Amino acid sequence: MASMRTLSGFRCVSNCANREVAASVGNARRLRWSRIRNRQGKPRRHVLAQGLRARRSRPLWTGSYRLWLPDRPLVELVRATEPMKDGDMASGPRTLAIDIGGSGLKMIVLGPAGEPLNERHRERTPGLPTPAEILPILERMVAAQPAFDRVAAGFPGVVSNGVTLTAVNLHPDWVGFDFATALESMTGAPARLANDADVQGLAVIDGVGVELVLTLGTGLGSGLYVDCKLVPNLEIAHHVFRKGSTYEEMLGNAALERLGREKWTRRLEEAVGQLEATFNYQRLFIGGGNSGKAARASLPDNVGIVSNIAGLLGCIHLWESVEGMRW
Repeated sequence: MASMRTLSGFRCVSNCANREVAASVGNARRLRWSRIRNRQGKPRRHVLAQGLRARRSRPLWTGSYRLWLPDRPLVELVRATEPMKDGDMASGPRTLAIDIGGSGLKMIVLGPAGEPLNERHRERTPGLPTPAEILPILERMVAAQPAFDRVAAGFPGVVSNGVTLTAVNLHPDWVGFDFATALESMTGAPARLANDADVQGLAVIDGVGVELVLTLGTGLGSGLYVDCKLVPNLEIAHHVFRKGSTYEEMLGNAALERLGREKWTRRLEEAVGQLEATFNYQRLFIGGGNSGKAARASLPDNVGIVSNIAGLLGCIHLWESVEGMRW
């Protein structure tokens, strides 16, 4: 193995001398999943990037997920024991990535190519998840982060021009709240905001044809993309799935705890079949905090499970110039 480079929070292992590839985690937006086998020989779904197939390089096991960068050498992401040093960081804007969830608040700083520059910071979402309760927690978390130049955040609800319009899994006080402006006031940096599932999808889609992203967590998030263009705020969660109940009521965390994993998995399989018939997508990516529980589901070959860290890594793409899209 030719090179080893440490990113803060992750270690990149490259099989060629091209050192800059190890920092190009931001290119991980083009991902393709594949069945691989873990050390016990059991099938498991993971994400793979488009362009380099397993037969061209010996697969490396990471214990969580692995990825190939498109048309680039093999890169492995594993937990690192020491942070990246300032001298190793590429020049360019650094992005504070924030993922607001019903159960957890996550934060990390990304380099110009989308590479993590520090360990992910997570705090529990407060029991009363109002802006007044969450913003002070975010402010404390921000104070512990390394320097950054801009902010990008994913929020579990409909977002328009930085304003949160719905917050079913948080609190009604978020409705009509100018969250982007609040983040700018808190950090002193420009901020962009989008739906959390939309953000996660930006990290993992191939960018070809119709692609759908589902995030399984406290609730259920969704993102739809056509040739890499986002259809924002899809909100499949609140559409009727079966027997008068919505997708979120059938597949959210409350349903998982009530039904148990086996029955919940069967419902997920049924939902995937219904969504494929509805959207006729090329690929479906399943992420979120409960995505690992879907790994044993019997899913079609065009469905893959992606790591929940994509909810943070996708934030870098909110600062790309997207025609016709205002974050």
